Amino acid sequence: MGSQVSKLDHPIVDVRLATFLEQRKRDMDRRLPEWARRSNPIVRRHLGIYWKTLLPEVRPLLTMYLAQVFLITLSYPFPILFDLAMPMITASIILLPLAIIVYGKLLVAISTSSAEIIVNEQKKNTLPLLLATPIPLKDILLSKMAASIWRQVEDIGLLLLAALAFSLPLLILQYASFWPLDEYPVVARVAMALGLAASLVRLLFEPVMVGAIGIMMGAVLPYRNWARAGATILTLFYFVFINLPRRLPMGWEARIFIEIVLPLILPVVITWAAFHIAHRALTRD
Repeated sequence: MGSQVSKLDHPIVDVRLATFLEQRKRDMDRRLPEWARRSNPIVRRHLGIYWKTLLPEVRPLLTMYLAQVFLITLSYPFPILFDLAMPMITASIILLPLAIIVYGKLLVAISTSSAEIIVNEQKKNTLPLLLATPIPLKDILLSKMAASIWRQVEDIGLLLLAALAFSLPLLILQYASFWPLDEYPVVARVAMALGLAASLVRLLFEPVMVGAIGIMMGAVLPYRNWARAGATILTLFYFVFINLPRRLPMGWEARIFIEIVLPLILPVVITWAAFHIAHRALTRD
């Protein structure tokens, strides 16, 4: 008998599988704005093999967060629950430097990729062709930033899971030192819940922010290496700036603002400013 072709290797099966994956991708991307979808031709142009990446599942992340908020709340009548969570502190301390390194590399990759995309468009003189389409320049820039983020979206999903799995023991240790649980039982627990939420939201806001920084540097600097270096330097400067005030002595109101509110507001402001500067730089002629 002749050798039989495996069903998995059959061309029809390959086409059906590709069609299924494409349909699943479109269904998931419908939750996103048009400029961020992988079906958007501007995004797809820069993705290559990364069009197959999947968004993190929101429901399991939300369930994990609510479970930890429930644990924090339940610790009010049963403080021993915090003692049971503390053995995780060793794993958190060991894994924290690794997570910071992975996150730093991810952010630098997004910012430098965004910068390089815009520089290449200008060097190849293809940006005027895009501007001749009905798509607004703002959406073009957003799509190019989205392409850079899509390349790292799986790592972002893993970091979200890591933050949920290992952040709480560190937050208990940190905020209990600012507000002793015996003296500030409510303030300390509210700060823990808000701090955990802020750490997750930052993992969504900051990649967008550094992508916007990269777009800005690619728009204002004519050379790829200059734009990549500028995006990296500004990204590093932001994290130095956002962490330095945490070392200062301050009251609990200022502490909440510095630890939780400012890291959520500042990325939004920087993102808006970066896109505004990029838009002006690309339309000034």
